[in-house]
Amino acid sequence: ASGKDDVVYWYDIPERHQNKAETPLFSFYAVSDIHLQDYWPEMATNRTRMVNDVIANNPAFTVIAGDLVNHGTTEQFARLDSFMKNNFNDAGRPAFIINGNHEFHINDNSTEYDRDALLNSIASQIAANRAMGYEIRRDGDDLWYSAIIEGRKFIFMSTPSTPAKEELATYIVSDRQLAFLNEELAAAEQLSPALIADGLVVLADVLNLEQIDHVDEPHLNAQLA
Repeated sequence: ASGKDDVVYWYDIPERHQNKAETPLFSFYAVSDIHLQDYWPEMATNRTRMVNDVIANNPAFTVIAGDLVNHGTTEQFARLDSFMKNNFNDAGRPAFIINGNHEFHINDNSTEYDRDALLNSIASQIAANRAMGYEIRRDGDDLWYSAIIEGRKFIFMSTPSTPAKEELATYIVSDRQLAFLNEELAAAEQLSPALIADGLVVLADVLNLEQIDHVDEPHLNAQLA
């Protein structure tokens, strides 16, 4: 954004950090913060490179964690739906999305936040993945859900829980979402569960759930340490 040569927007994993000891059971891409609003010129370039990488390497699936859009407007969610349809769904490439905080009001209430469009985008992507044969649990209009992928249960958590339309985004995991997480982990003991949150991918069974109350991001990171 500053134009300085030392700003890096894209990188490859150095060979010394690549794990080549054994063949993995499967591979998947985990990306975040696509924002779908090009306030930096590099953003469009990076999204194109990401999609080209997916096409070239053919991972088992892709996870796109929030922020999916930059502001939660009707127009930006329509752009998200088009992006997912054209680059993933129509080509039969599984992709699982989860929101961050930018899908809500993040600073004030001046932005025209379209909660229904957010829910529809989540529902549309879940429907596309179900059509590819994935077993997915989503209760009602909850923003969080789980999916059986490659024989493992992936749990997709919403960074804000379900604030009312007029409320700012929060970073609190609600009791309802935490109960869902506990249920899914208990049911997935034989499935090596993984947890997906905004910009975060970890093995869920490293969490000590008895120590988690209302979890914000620093608290969650502390539990993973």
